[in-house]
This record gives sequence, structure tokens and C-alpha cells, in this order.
Amino acid sequence: MSTTLDITPNTFFRCAHILPGSVCKKLTPEAKRVFALIWNRINTSTSDYVWCSDTSISHIARVRPEKLQATLDELTAAELIEVTIGLTQNKYRILNTEAGAA
Repeated sequence: MSTTLDITPNTFFRCAHILPGSVCKKLTPEAKRVFALIWNRINTSTSDYVWCSDTSISHIARVRPEKLQATLDELTAAELIEVTIGLTQNKYRILNTEAGAA
């Protein structure tokens, strides 16, 4: 399922606008918020990845810090993101928004 998004500056896309419904339904609300945050950060940059701290992601995506690792594991297991651990920040890259759609 491929959709064309009308991308304008300062537009925040929710998970339902980015991922196919079959994938989105499998994710927890926390995973949806974290994925949308990472996707939107990358979408507004000129790179295909973003560096961000756990504290920043927890705060912006409204995910309790103790649940963040489980949420990132869920997104990684769904093959939606790749996380590269850094010293103070992690590198996040979107792998495939069509993952699990089959």
C-alpha cells in the first residue's frame, strides 16, 4: 500500500498516515507514538537517520522511560526501525514502512 502524503513544513504525521493499517494495528500506542516521532524527525531533515537521546524521545512521545526499551524492541522486531546505540544519543533509521504488510 503506497500513499502520497502532502508534506508541508511543520506537519506532524501520525502512525496511521505513515504505515499500512495491518502494521499499525499490531503496534502498541507507545510504539505508534515513538515511530511517528522518529519518522517525522527524519522527514524534516536532509538525512535518512536521526540522533536522539532516550530522554528526549520519552518526553516528546509521552512514553515512560522504563517502557522505552520495550517499545524500541517492538519497533525493531517489526523491522520498522534500526537503532544504533551511542554514548549519549542513539541513531535511529527507518527501515521499511511496508514491513509486515503482506
